[in-house]
Amino acid sequence: MPKDKPAVPVVPTAKAAGHASNARAWSKPSSFFKDRRRQQSGGFSVPQTGTLTDLQTLRLYDLGTIRLFHAAEKAGYYDDENMLLERLIQLLYKLPRHSRRGKLLTDAFITKLWSTLDHPQPTPIPTLMGQENRHRTADGSNSNPYLRTLGAAGTPYARSVAPMDVQSPDMPDPGLVFDTLLSRNGECKPHQCGISSMMFYLGVIITHDIFQTGGRDGAINLASSYLDLAPLYGNSWEEQKEMRQFKNGLLKPDCFAHKRLLTFPPACRVFLVMFNRFHNYVVEQLASINEANRFKKPISAPESSDPDDQKAWEQYDEDLFQTGRLVTCGLYVNIILKDYVRAILCLNRTDSTWTIDPRTNMDRHAQKTTAPTGVGNQVSVEFNLLYRWHSILSSRDAEWIAGEMRQLLDGRDPEAATFHEMLMAFQSWETALPTDPHQRDSVPGLKRQSDGAYSDDELVDILRASIEDTAGSFGANSVPRCLRPVEMLGILQARRWRVCTLNEFRAFIGLTRHRTFEDINPDPAVAAGLKSLYGSPANVELYPGLMSEKTKPPMAPGSGVCLGFTSSRAILSDAVSLVRGDRFYTDDFTPKNLTNWGFAEVDSDFDVDSGNVMYKLIFCAFPHHFQRDSIYAHHPLVTPAENKIIFEGLKKASEYTWDPPNRNVNTVVVKESREPDKEAQVSNDHTQPDLSLLASPRHVVTDFVVLTSANLLKSQSYSVPNPSSDHDSRGIDLVSEVINSTFVRLTAEMFSLSLKATSDKRRGAYTDAQLGTILSVLYAAESPKLSLGRSYELQRQARDLVVSFRKEIPLSKLTKGLSDKSKFSVRGYGQRLTTSQKLRDNEKPADRVATLVACSAMVPVLLLSESLDYHLNQGPEHMEKLRAISQQKTDTSEQVLLQYLLNGCSLRGEDDSTKESYSPSSSATSGAASTNTRVLIDYFPDGTNPDDVNFCIEAMAALFKIIVSLPGLRRAPGALGHLASVPAVQWHGQTGRQSGPEEGQSMYMTSDRSSFWPVPVTMNIVWDSN
Repeated sequence: MPKDKPAVPVVPTAKAAGHASNARAWSKPSSFFKDRRRQQSGGFSVPQTGTLTDLQTLRLYDLGTIRLFHAAEKAGYYDDENMLLERLIQLLYKLPRHSRRGKLLTDAFITKLWSTLDHPQPTPIPTLMGQENRHRTADGSNSNPYLRTLGAAGTPYARSVAPMDVQSPDMPDPGLVFDTLLSRNGECKPHQCGISSMMFYLGVIITHDIFQTGGRDGAINLASSYLDLAPLYGNSWEEQKEMRQFKNGLLKPDCFAHKRLLTFPPACRVFLVMFNRFHNYVVEQLASINEANRFKKPISAPESSDPDDQKAWEQYDEDLFQTGRLVTCGLYVNIILKDYVRAILCLNRTDSTWTIDPRTNMDRHAQKTTAPTGVGNQVSVEFNLLYRWHSILSSRDAEWIAGEMRQLLDGRDPEAATFHEMLMAFQSWETALPTDPHQRDSVPGLKRQSDGAYSDDELVDILRASIEDTAGSFGANSVPRCLRPVEMLGILQARRWRVCTLNEFRAFIGLTRHRTFEDINPDPAVAAGLKSLYGSPANVELYPGLMSEKTKPPMAPGSGVCLGFTSSRAILSDAVSLVRGDRFYTDDFTPKNLTNWGFAEVDSDFDVDSGNVMYKLIFCAFPHHFQRDSIYAHHPLVTPAENKIIFEGLKKASEYTWDPPNRNVNTVVVKESREPDKEAQVSNDHTQPDLSLLASPRHVVTDFVVLTSANLLKSQSYSVPNPSSDHDSRGIDLVSEVINSTFVRLTAEMFSLSLKATSDKRRGAYTDAQLGTILSVLYAAESPKLSLGRSYELQRQARDLVVSFRKEIPLSKLTKGLSDKSKFSVRGYGQRLTTSQKLRDNEKPADRVATLVACSAMVPVLLLSESLDYHLNQGPEHMEKLRAISQQKTDTSEQVLLQYLLNGCSLRGEDDSTKESYSPSSSATSGAASTNTRVLIDYFPDGTNPDDVNFCIEAMAALFKIIVSLPGLRRAPGALGHLASVPAVQWHGQTGRQSGPEEGQSMYMTSDRSSFWPVPVTMNIVWDSN
């Protein structure tokens, strides 16, 4: 660490702070994710810690914090010199995640921040039904259904504080104020906490989202008062329609609506381009999933001239666009709350998952007062001044802006320009810009490609450089001199608004008034400058006072951005108001409005980056440039160099890769195609499976599968009314209750895993459902089918499972303990698979064995489910034919059934491998069993012997025979009778790009359609019980 950069002090906490992950298992993948989300939101019943446990995490220092807080509440204000805000954060972050008292204290803290500012009265009903109330409007109106224009774009600013103190009408010259208090003297002072320039760019987007001054006297806010991502979508219908393609809900690629953001550095614009790409990704997924037929694509051609057809296509586009916007804004607000606010409070330097989330569900019965939700908002002129963060521009960005301003001024020095010259030059530039955002240079210096998007390589290079670029520091004399005319305009605008003084604003938010100039800033030069300009602390203007006030020292947690004392208090209250007052982030932020998948896609997980979600945006925009554990993607608001210090201190540096992003090797898939009509001649195909490849007597695996599946079909099936028969039919979830459970039990037997008996008389480590979830998560974490973001989440979640799972499958147990067993036993298969020398030579053999165990269960589930799905599609006559063959007791009949099974895998299934490179062998036309064995091996870890996975084929063949032998086998009615799947098309970062190699294949989903999954999860069947 450099000597001139002191370490950020970290407040010590008990190791068992409770915010570490609690490993547990759920019954199904859909429940796995759903229950994690409900835990996070407080809606899931989990064991809560009591007072004694909470007290064990606290120290005497924290008791002093409680005393200070009560004293401040009694007095009605608090002295921020005591750092009470930061001390409260330090107390709350220590408490266990599931602390009941911690939840109540956090809710009280949020309510206190909320009550600092004025709000509309709570509405009698939080939201109303109707299409017009379901989505955001283009201008932000109707956010409060009872005050429809509240906070809409084009309405006047509010005033938070009445300016009652008498102020001199002869104010100091704005240029002199800038030169004395704001002007950066010498070089930029790098931010003391290693904040990157990306932090500044996100702040710019937030500021321009809610503030855009217009009107003759500057009283009108052209932006809405809501965090609705207007810089991307626009502030009005006129701006929004220029952004839209009016086709399938899509935006025009790689552009954004706000002209003013074209004056900011390139990476600020890349930020918005990433949101543009995320929106287009979302609407494509929404259309593909089509939850509950909500986005039903019209059957007519898009170019149809029929008015009804046109109306149908317009509605299809509108529904996708509006839902896509809700989902994209959901990620935006989570980035603000989980990445941005955590960095502001320096929580990113701790191992805690605690944060301030204003959307929390408050218990109205446990607290006297709670903050209402969804009441709307109207931003004020005082907070417009608060959000001007020019002081943290880095040296690099300041130089870039100076060059742009010089160009606007026809080569003149911006430091010497008057504010009037600057204003006229800017207005001329803005007027000359094209109305169509796609026709503008959204990212300077780059050329659009044939698809209308920019080169990913060039965008990523800009992004990388800005993540590595350290921002400047807040405080007096920190604004680049090139912004002198801009700052002068800000000072004059504040005077035209006739805003309150700095002390009046402090009193409004509950802080003590400054009594001396040294209270404002103890730096002698700054204090002397304030005195020479204003004479008395009571006369200090709001804007210059906010910008020149002393800054808070770094504290972890508590103070990470190191704002001025007044600003740091006000900004938290404003963040709570902006989010909690927005019904689209509270009352209407539901899976019903965003869809189950959309809601889950933007949700955060405490066990992944402590809740951060920025990686979802970056991975979506640039899927081919980042490793899934890249520090650049997961923590971009702090420079990699500083992150290295942080995570080494947390002993987590090994969890990330530290190399800069670079284009990855493109995935290549080689697919062996087969003509569907070949299936019709299957029984006459003389190329039969070579059963001699099976390495043991067939009864070893077959008997186990037959007995297990028969028991499951009997115990887990349910009665189904059959009007056409005197006997009820039977029904069962074939995938979940039969195929999955059978292979879970087979895998447990193979690898000596401790499995609880269904009667619970025998103690074991796992139930069927728990082990099935663990195996499916381990398998999914390694699947190339999932996106970078989803695979990383699963990898992190699987990490804890692997740790506990290793205790059940130590190598010595598998390789030494079974040496005296017959090689022809079921456990002998497990021994053979795990004694591969290549697996044992692996750097992490235990991890690879865990993956191997997962593959042994999940690969057969995938292939057998797909084969049966294919055969069920062929109709009842086909199924009756298979049943007849299954009744025969000959070797030939078993070979024919095996051929049907394997052809079903090939014709319906994903009969290909996804690797960096793959070439089929020259014997591609040899026996079907060898061909499918070669494909099967691609699902297993490298180093697995192809001959050792034939047990999968044997087990699948036995279970296939049992299932097709059921009389009258058919799908259950409706969607329950089908595999939950969508077409798998690889996303390349922007819409319109060439489809990926998975085209024509399927991606499965959890049963609630909230997450993609690499294997089938559910499919119900019915059969005749007689």
